[in-house]
Amino acid sequence: RDKSGFLVRSMEDLRSLLGRDREPTLADLTMQDEESSCCPSLTMTERVVGCIVCFSLGTLVNLLAMMKVPRLLLGDPNPFAAAYTLGNVLSLSSTIFLVGPVKQMQTMFSSARWIASSIYLFAIAATMFFVFFPDIEPAMLRVLLVLVCIVVQVIAYAWYIISYIPFGRRLCKTIVCKWCCQESCFSSDEI
Repeated sequence: RDKSGFLVRSMEDLRSLLGRDREPTLADLTMQDEESSCCPSLTMTERVVGCIVCFSLGTLVNLLAMMKVPRLLLGDPNPFAAAYTLGNVLSLSSTIFLVGPVKQMQTMFSSARWIASSIYLFAIAATMFFVFFPDIEPAMLRVLLVLVCIVVQVIAYAWYIISYIPFGRRLCKTIVCKWCCQESCFSSDEI
């Protein structure tokens, strides 16, 4: 089998899916420079590899953060919270390779996602605040605040990701309503 042919076809399919049916020309890159000044000269293949590497690093950092949970439970939230938040930022930043920073911000703050994005970014900032300003007494209050911020990060990030799935939020709401043993959370014409 020709693995390189498979890779080329896969990249062509991905370009088509992302709305780029061909490798960018110099004119495209010049126009794109306004949107993505951090990596305007990368090919689509390099962008996909960058996205995968950045997302993988974020996931790895998140997994390594889990090894710090015992210290978190003993009252030292710094190692876990800092690593977990860094992992989330790396994972979220991975799509910048595909669409550029301006388009990423436009997407994050579109009408369908601005609330989840704002809550997510606020939770990241609050987590880092509690990590870098350890003068909050008692120490267990600080641990509790960090845990609340981490839970808010997880929920807001999940809600943000679900917004990219067609009817994802509606499905999630339906599942949560059924799980909470309520007959219906929506009127019949909403579903």
